[in-house]
Formats: sequence, structure tokens, C-alpha cells
Amino acid sequence: MRIFFLCCLSMLLPSFSWAADSVEVRIAVVLVKEKDPEADKTLETFPDMHRRWHEQHRKHEARRGVEEGDKLEAEDLQPMQKALARRRHYGWFKRFSKKRATVGAQGEAIELPGGAQATVRLKELKDDIATLVVSLPSTETTYQLGRTGTLYLQAGKHEETEVWVVISPAKHFR
Repeated sequence: MRIFFLCCLSMLLPSFSWAADSVEVRIAVVLVKEKDPEADKTLETFPDMHRRWHEQHRKHEARRGVEEGDKLEAEDLQPMQKALARRRHYGWFKRFSKKRATVGAQGEAIELPGGAQATVRLKELKDDIATLVVSLPSTETTYQLGRTGTLYLQAGKHEETEVWVVISPAKHFR
């Protein structure tokens, strides 16, 4: 019986070692634009009553976590908006692409706007923390990604927008 158990275990071990060679992630490329400062100046030209209504409306929307004039293509971009609000206020978010990928040592290519490319490759997976090497058009950097959390990486500009690469773990690492 022990021999049978050891044989079965030895057959399973290669599949466990293979799982440590890759990690499943979700990758999105998002275009963002900073909020237009001219919009606030326009509000100043409104009559007092109209301006007070807009200010009350802003306060109500701010309690909900949405700024007036913000454009989110999808509700799942709201966490990104909140995370980036610590740096600057971006008022326009549009997803360029998204995909689910199994990233290994060979790397996974990411299409960026304007024909540029980025790559993500797995350097190491240890203790449920994936060490990823991300090559953007102008730089290559190493990041760590756990079972929870998200990486927001600025990948340059495209026309009037900034390009961000968002990497988050799929449900769980395998």
C-alpha cells in the first residue's frame, strides 16, 4: 500500500513543480485623462443659485466616490480611479484592452496603444508572492504581486491620454 501511495505521489510531484513555473493574472491597459481644470473655472461664471446647486450635487457625488465630470467606461475601473486619486485626479478612464493570461518565464506580450508593446514575465513564485519583471517601452522593473492587490504601472502617453497597465492576480495562484 505504501509503495502504491509513493508511486502516485511521485506522479503528482511534476505537476506541482510545473505550477510553480507560472501564475495566472488579469492584465488591462487603461487610458486616462486628467480632469480638466477649466471645468471649475466655468462653474465660477454661473449665477449664485445655479452654482450652489452644482456644489451640493458635487458633495453628494463625492460621498458616493464619484466626482462630477468623471467618465468611467465600466464600474470595475472605479477602484483604479480611487487608487490613482492619491496622486492626481483623473476624470476620464477608458479600457483599451484586457485579458487573462498565464505568465511564465517566457513572458506575456501586452499590446499598448500606438503599436508599442510591453511584456510581463515571472521571475519567481515563492510563498504566494509572484515576482514579476515588467518591461515597458522605456524601462524594465521588478514588482511583487501577492494573492490580493493590484499593480498600477504608468506606461507613457498616447495622444492626449496617459497609458496605464493594470496587473492583478486571477482568483488565485496555481
